[in-house]
Amino acid sequence: MRPLLPRFAALTLCVCAASANPPAETANLNIYRCTDAKGKVSLQDMPCIMGSQQETIHMIRPVDAPPAARPATPPTASLPAAPAVQIPTPARPPPDLFRCTDFDGNVRDSEVFDRNPRCVPLWVLGFQTNSNACTWVEDSCVRYEGRELCNRWRDRLRQAELDLRHSPSSRTPFLRSEVARIDQIVRTSCR
Repeated sequence: MRPLLPRFAALTLCVCAASANPPAETANLNIYRCTDAKGKVSLQDMPCIMGSQQETIHMIRPVDAPPAARPATPPTASLPAAPAVQIPTPARPPPDLFRCTDFDGNVRDSEVFDRNPRCVPLWVLGFQTNSNACTWVEDSCVRYEGRELCNRWRDRLRQAELDLRHSPSSRTPFLRSEVARIDQIVRTSCR
């Protein structure tokens, strides 16, 4: 009989845990301990079959404690709204501009790093030759930095506005879009 007692206790706990939140009509529970003719014991929640010895254990579901009352919170004093703080957004750096100089000393500005590689005849460079031989040359390009970069963009804007005023009407739409593009760069990046 002793070895069955721990099993009975474990089964009782399992049944109690399984019925932790039963509906209101099944708040009470009967456990049936059935012993058959061979002495085999089983625990179940239904009555035993005929020919088995039955013991009934009546269990009552405990009533839950009422929920704890929450302490009353004192009314909070309304705080004045914090003034809206405007955080200045950092200006985006303007796009790169490059100053490119060719071997004759002519200077041009370029928005891309364009060294303009080309084959120049040797006689242009001062060599005495009767052939059509040439050598590859490239412009020297340097990126504008700091204030000089913004100054160059402002110069480009003035030149684009001047070109718009004095251009043939066929180029007007393109030049208007170019003025608008450069103006936006100057306004957002070169304050």
